[in-house]
Amino acid sequence: LRPEKQSDACFYDIPIISKSYPTWFMWINRGFFDEYGRAQEFQSVGLDMYQQTEDGISSVMSNILNLVYFVNKDGRLKYASPSNESILGFKPSDMVGKSIFDFVHNDNHKFLEEQFNKRFSNEEKKTAIQELRIKNNKDQYTWVQAAIDSIVSSNGSVSDVAINAKDITELKNANTGLASAFNTMQK
Repeated sequence: LRPEKQSDACFYDIPIISKSYPTWFMWINRGFFDEYGRAQEFQSVGLDMYQQTEDGISSVMSNILNLVYFVNKDGRLKYASPSNESILGFKPSDMVGKSIFDFVHNDNHKFLEEQFNKRFSNEEKKTAIQELRIKNNKDQYTWVQAAIDSIVSSNGSVSDVAINAKDITELKNANTGLASAFNTMQK
């Protein structure tokens, strides 16, 4: 956390011996900085994200990674998961064959271009986590936290890039509200 990135969210699988199922926690971390950029306070809120269902862990994963995309070297979508329709309003068939850059906010283009260049030239192997804005069918943007990975073919070359993303729009709005409330409390 730093003045230019004051909040973050992450998910952890925490084994608890007394329970027969894993517990998924989402931690929302926020830093509060003074006018010189020095940390004054940190806040962490942990939420138990596990929804005990018959599906167990697969239910959790489907909720965590709602949007899935496979993008080829030309930036064209080869696959878009069915959940795009309920989250963004686009059927997968509305997206497949189009450029990922038609859906991603202009401010996020540079990051994705760098990721694609590094991955297709085999320079990047680690998962990259980034907050992005993706356009919905109402020409508004949905905030997502995206995990970006390479899909490697049997010959060892990168065939596609996979993007797995979770809608964090409500979280971003809550963080904005929390910051506003905190500022009001300080005054």
